[in-house]
Amino acid sequence: MRALSRSLPGLSPPPAYPSVTVIRPIRGLDVGAKENVQALLSMDYPGELEILCVFDSETDPAFPLVRDLIAQRKASGAARAEVLIAGAPPPGRTGKLNAMLVGVREARGELVAFNDSDTRPGPKLLRHLVDALLSNPRAGAAFAPIIAVCDAPRVGDAGYALLVNAWYSPSVALVSGPRGELPFIMGQLMVFRPEALESIGGVGCAEGQLVDDMYIGKRITEAGWQNVMISEPLPVVIGGMGLGQLHLQRSLGGPSVTFASLWIAPLLPILAALVALSTRLSRRVDWRGRRYNLDRGARLGSGSATAGR
Repeated sequence: MRALSRSLPGLSPPPAYPSVTVIRPIRGLDVGAKENVQALLSMDYPGELEILCVFDSETDPAFPLVRDLIAQRKASGAARAEVLIAGAPPPGRTGKLNAMLVGVREARGELVAFNDSDTRPGPKLLRHLVDALLSNPRAGAAFAPIIAVCDAPRVGDAGYALLVNAWYSPSVALVSGPRGELPFIMGQLMVFRPEALESIGGVGCAEGQLVDDMYIGKRITEAGWQNVMISEPLPVVIGGMGLGQLHLQRSLGGPSVTFASLWIAPLLPILAALVALSTRLSRRVDWRGRRYNLDRGARLGSGSATAGR
């Protein structure tokens, strides 16, 4: 609570906002997918805005929805929004990174941003990220903290929300510097200076990594830049605790948890220990319809990016 109550320094808007390309990799239908895409397309950014939604193929169940919403946007005369097809990723590359690389090749903006498809950004969130990025000459990347939201959480949703809203996000706030600087990135919505990306070899530097955002943030720091976190959260939409933890979750704006789900709070530390043990026994990860094999250093191993269940 002490970390969350700390205020970051005020940000000054730039004289003119640079153009931004927002790249959103999409695979499958997320909870609230329509509203998530509508929020992306409705962002109120003062500069020129380009939105690129990237799929593996046109057979993706979310493809018709996104295609139609973007067609409606074009009909209204709004800024450029396109659907791109990336194809299946090659071995040793995650589907998300493959989509990011395809988006970067087509991007026209002066700044490039990446946004996860299970999020619902507020209208001014992108503007605030650009303010943070350009207010600090040492900032190479700016990102938003996340908050898990759910209309009617079940037990699993309560557990996920508790991990994010009462453990993970407060811990990140606690270790951040006076300007929100951190040695890593929470990549659900991140904006980069082009010079910072160039200094690390672009997002392709994360080739072979399972967790691309954390690795890219680490490389940004090693190159002498800073990753800065703003205070406005980005909602991650989910669906289907000890009392102090529940209070902390509500203070962050998280959803209320029914009495029947309160037992999940004391169970979480036990589950976390079991998950940690399982990673020692098996290094296979099934994620968004793909199966990734990891080596002992947690990099993608042979046979990764094969079709999963």
